[in-house]
Amino acid sequence: MSAVTLVRPADSSVWSLRHPWIAAIGLSLIPLVFTAGGFAVAQITGESEAGTYAIVAASVTVSALIAFLVTWRARLPLSAFGLRTPRAASSALWWLPLVIVIALVFVASGVAVPLGVVPAIVWLAVAVGFNEELVYRGLVLAILRRYGTRRAVVFSALIFGVLHLANIGAGKSAGYLVLQVMFAALFGVVTAELVVVTGSLWPGILFHAAFDAPSYLGGDAVSPTALISLAVQVVLLASYAWWLWTRMPDGAAA
Repeated sequence: MSAVTLVRPADSSVWSLRHPWIAAIGLSLIPLVFTAGGFAVAQITGESEAGTYAIVAASVTVSALIAFLVTWRARLPLSAFGLRTPRAASSALWWLPLVIVIALVFVASGVAVPLGVVPAIVWLAVAVGFNEELVYRGLVLAILRRYGTRRAVVFSALIFGVLHLANIGAGKSAGYLVLQVMFAALFGVVTAELVVVTGSLWPGILFHAAFDAPSYLGGDAVSPTALISLAVQVVLLASYAWWLWTRMPDGAAA
C-alpha cells in the first residue's frame, strides 16, 4: 500500500475543503438558524421583551460556541481564523473610523427600551459580535481565500449582506430591506478587510458588538437624525473600506 501525503495550502490562512462553497454557505446559515430559532421560542412561550432578548442571546451564544468548536476542530491553528492579537494597527488607522461610527450610532439612537432590558441587549450584542465575526470573517473567509484574498472579502461580504434578507419577516418595507442588505455588505467588507490587514478578528468583534448594542437600545428607530447619521456612517465605512483595500494584498497567500 502506497503512502498518502496530505498537502496543506502554502498559506495557513486558507482552509482547504473538498466542497468550499457548500461548506461556506452551510456555515453561514448557522447564525441565521439559531437567531431565528431563539425568536421563535420566545414567541411561542410568550416571553416579555427582556425575556425575548435573553432567549435570543442564549441561542446566539450556543451558535457562537458551535462556531468555535468547528474552528477548534479544523486542521488549522486558531490564529489562521483570526483568533490572535491584531497587528499593523497603523495600516488600519488605529481603528479610529470605527470609533467615530460607533459614536454616531450612540448619538443617533438614544435609549428607547426599558432599563430592565439593557443587560439582555448587551449580552445579545456581544454574542452576535463574536458569533457572526467568527463565522463570516473567520470560517467563511478562510474557506473562500482559496479564490484570492480580495475575492474572498467580497464573496463573504455578499453572503453576509444577502442573508439579512431574512429580516423580511420583521415587517420592514422593501426599500428598508435593500438598504439593510447593502449596509450589511459594506459592513462585511470592512470587517473582512480588517482581518486580512491586521490578521485578527478582535477589532471586528469589538466593533460589531459596540455597533449593535446602541442600535438595539435605540429600538432600530428610523428618524431624520438616524438617517443623517446612517448617511455619514456609510461615507465613513466606504472610505475606510477603500483605505483598507489599498493595503490588502491579493492572492491566496495574503
